[in-house]
Amino acid sequence: MKPYHGLDNLRFELQAPPAGLPNLVLNPSGAKGAWFWITPAAGNVMTSSGTALTLKTTVSQPTACYTDYMPVAAGKYVSVRLDLTALTASHNVKFRLDWYNAAKVLLSSTVESAGVTALGATEPHLRRQAPANTAYVKLRIGLYNGTGNPSVNASVTFNRAMVTWGDTAVIGPVRTNLITNPSFELDTAGWRGLEGTTIARTTTTAAQGAASLEVTRATPGDLVVSTLEGTGGIPVTPGVDYVLRWDMRAATTARSTFAQVHWYDTNGNLLHFEGHSAGTESGAWSAAAAGEAGQWEAPADAAYASLAVEWWGVAAGEVHYLDGVLFEATSFADPYFDGATPDTSFHEYRWTGTPHASTSLDVLDVGSFPYADPVTWRNILGPTFELRIGRAALDVGTLTASISDPLMDPAVTADVRPGKAVRLVALVAGVWTNVYEGRIVNAVVDYDRTKEPGAADTTIITLTAVDAIATLAKTGESRGYETINALPYILEGKGVPWNVNGSGNQYQGTPVQISANPAAAVLDQVAVTRDTAKGYAWVDRNNILHVWDAANIPATVAATFTDVATADPASDGYSSIDVDYDTTRCINEVTVKWLRYDAAQGTSEEIAYGPYRDQTSIDTWGTYAAEFTIHGATES
Repeated sequence: MKPYHGLDNLRFELQAPPAGLPNLVLNPSGAKGAWFWITPAAGNVMTSSGTALTLKTTVSQPTACYTDYMPVAAGKYVSVRLDLTALTASHNVKFRLDWYNAAKVLLSSTVESAGVTALGATEPHLRRQAPANTAYVKLRIGLYNGTGNPSVNASVTFNRAMVTWGDTAVIGPVRTNLITNPSFELDTAGWRGLEGTTIARTTTTAAQGAASLEVTRATPGDLVVSTLEGTGGIPVTPGVDYVLRWDMRAATTARSTFAQVHWYDTNGNLLHFEGHSAGTESGAWSAAAAGEAGQWEAPADAAYASLAVEWWGVAAGEVHYLDGVLFEATSFADPYFDGATPDTSFHEYRWTGTPHASTSLDVLDVGSFPYADPVTWRNILGPTFELRIGRAALDVGTLTASISDPLMDPAVTADVRPGKAVRLVALVAGVWTNVYEGRIVNAVVDYDRTKEPGAADTTIITLTAVDAIATLAKTGESRGYETINALPYILEGKGVPWNVNGSGNQYQGTPVQISANPAAAVLDQVAVTRDTAKGYAWVDRNNILHVWDAANIPATVAATFTDVATADPASDGYSSIDVDYDTTRCINEVTVKWLRYDAAQGTSEEIAYGPYRDQTSIDTWGTYAAEFTIHGATES
């Protein structure tokens, strides 16, 4: 072969720690097809150009794509960014994080981000802390037409997707709205009317959101609206200043208003209360505040507070409105916010728990983070003195490396650990090209202390890696489908990239299941479908699963060799090629097992056909049997 065998043209590389923040997205730009991205709804299609990913919908319906599971520990702060390269006009995308426990059971989801329409690098989104018991996170990217479903054939194209985490949030000062139901969007929970006052949620008028609190009383007197008191009140910190801010409006007659705060100790006993005149309302919405300039400082033994807003001297049946209530630890009334307030370029708003039933945060964005590839590499070819690669169709491809370097001892470096990526690359025509890619399964270290006195110990690390076949063989999949083109339907979300008949895209729609085997693995289903279609399947040097129908597989000649040995480096002549003849490489007895599917029961019965024999071959060479399992919509 053409000589590209010099050490300068070969690299043996291990996955190395990232230089900056980690990227949990393993296929951020579609270099390995649509793998790692999941479209759960029929009619939503994810495709790849090789440098970007496109999410498209063929019908007007809820449209989104998800990443596969990404590991993250509870308490970590997770952020998202990507580059938008194309977006259907009038549409937008929103981001959401879904948290899962170690059993991959959904724990909770964040509130979606604000809609993004601008092409180019997005602002970082969703700086959210992983809740207790989190082991995995998924990113959801939703496509919308305004706030509704996207139009038919609408799409979004993006690349350089990144989900990262840190031990602290990349944020500035945080404001907290301590009112758990500040704008009455769902109900009046946490609020009550006192002294004959009646309260009700209304959508007739609102200052914030779509609803407000309607306040009335049947007889003349004062209207009083209050939060809960005692230990059911709002937790506060002794010695801290607090300010109350709210929106008010008169339906007919403007009245003077007044606000109070009541302080309670840890047992719910009233310590004392403070009042503040808040001016006169009008027939339009206006803001009012109480407690500014340090007037409401929590007493030294305060643990809880309750709040009240009053309208003085109203007539019987007179209506007033309350909305947009904000209570926070500060000395001055800042603008209102809650967890449903739209994000801006510098602020993100979030609920700390259930929307409209928990406190809210205003998080100030003080910086961004650069894009990073999901894997960085470290070349260790120098101390590696032996490399062996073994491959066979739908059998585990292995790489074994012998390394003489005490600094590569897995007891010393975290680079050599089970699950870490490894690859061998060669410089071919000026391009670094994979020879093998997989993941480490084990490393054995031999400390040779048979040496002369004073000489250094010899450390030999034998590293073994396997390719994607190992993942496919241990990942369960009970469903069987007849055609090779349907295989992406069961490969989606399994952690292995694929190329099915030349495409890495996902399956559009839902194929018809034609067999079931609860004990099967993904590899078993691929093999059954391959044999049913009389196709081909293998994992290539880029660690991508290929499955092809015989009619579609390319007939490209990779190289042509001659039997003429030559010293000409430009020649494709060869020498020292092993040639053998093995009588066991023969099949002359075949048994076919058909998986007869009972769709009503969701089970398959194995029906044996054969054995079929070539008696002439058996008489000549002996019996060499093989067994094939197939399935199909029609038994044949």
